[in-house]
Amino acid sequence: MDYKTAVTRLRVFNYAFGVMETVRKDPYCMECRGLTKAYEAIAVSFKKFEEEVSALQGGLPAAFPGLQVEVCKRQAGLDIPVNTVSQKELGKCSLPDVCLPKAALAILAKITQ
Repeated sequence: MDYKTAVTRLRVFNYAFGVMETVRKDPYCMECRGLTKAYEAIAVSFKKFEEEVSALQGGLPAAFPGLQVEVCKRQAGLDIPVNTVSQKELGKCSLPDVCLPKAALAILAKITQ
């Protein structure tokens, strides 16, 4: 991974965990399997990212190690439920053809391909 890719991914992880933080406070999303599954996938991807970044000679550019620390803090502060049910299947979620946590995961997937 080069520096540009590392910085881009870190910025998207910051966004993705920010979405998780926000939807964790939503009455429907907080109990939804979509949040749980998206979070798990993002967390696995972030762990792999951290391993790859540690192998970068010289690490991240000067402005970004602080952001990596903030992303780690953001992730650590998330309390994601494990026994969840799809809120769409229960008929509670009214978002048309979109799932906010899965949308964040989709953006991350585009960057990590």
